[in-house]
Amino acid sequence: MFLPIVALLLAFLLGMALGSFINALVWRMYKGISLWGRSQCPSCEVQIRAKHLFPVISWIILEGKCNNCGNRINFQYPLVEFLGGVIVMFAFARHISFTGGHMDYAALIFEILFALTLLTLAVFDFRWKLLPIEFIAGATVFFGIWNVIATRSIFPLVLGIAFGALFLGLQVLLSRGKWMGAGDPWVGALLGAGLGWPNVSIGMYLTYVVGGFFVLVLLVLGLVRRKDRVPFAPLLAIGGISAMWFGDQIGLWFARALGWM
Repeated sequence: MFLPIVALLLAFLLGMALGSFINALVWRMYKGISLWGRSQCPSCEVQIRAKHLFPVISWIILEGKCNNCGNRINFQYPLVEFLGGVIVMFAFARHISFTGGHMDYAALIFEILFALTLLTLAVFDFRWKLLPIEFIAGATVFFGIWNVIATRSIFPLVLGIAFGALFLGLQVLLSRGKWMGAGDPWVGALLGAGLGWPNVSIGMYLTYVVGGFFVLVLLVLGLVRRKDRVPFAPLLAIGGISAMWFGDQIGLWFARALGWM
């Protein structure tokens, strides 16, 4: 029992480090700068010292301010680091064996990469209301190939990508871009590549149910107004990650509720 708990703690620390990488990746993709090189303060552009690069902990010690210029560090940074930790730890918890059984490393790695990719897009869209299309296209190809190799079946992949892209694409066309942006159908295709059919449909369902709940909370708290355009990629990320981990159980529940089983 002790070793699995230590493993989960290490998984959380690894996830926070990956969350820190996502923060850097999002910023550098937006600015169009290289991924190589030391991180800088977005305000004063001074290199961040190594001792201030510890995820979440450094933000707490520095009281949410840059050590050089004193400007506030966006709360996005510790939040994404924490979410990265939760994602990786939960993925490990799903696959780790407390009895010494076999662990599916391929599925574990896939879940972590897919969830963190969606987290990256969620942060990018939330921060700038933009989406990196080339990054999404590359991720779609990557996860699509992975799924074909893993399942040895291409039909669920093709149907999933088509459904994800067309379902959101039609909404963009019908609303003339008022409901969501032109980049969201690309995220729909990515969900189809990662989830396949029929789980991508469950992901879309959860996007509107869970996402709608979050938007309602934001409206009640006054953090957004009814006329505000709410970034849709974070909602798709919530739906996609939820469907990846709980899609089979939800699909089974629907089948029983509709009398199909």
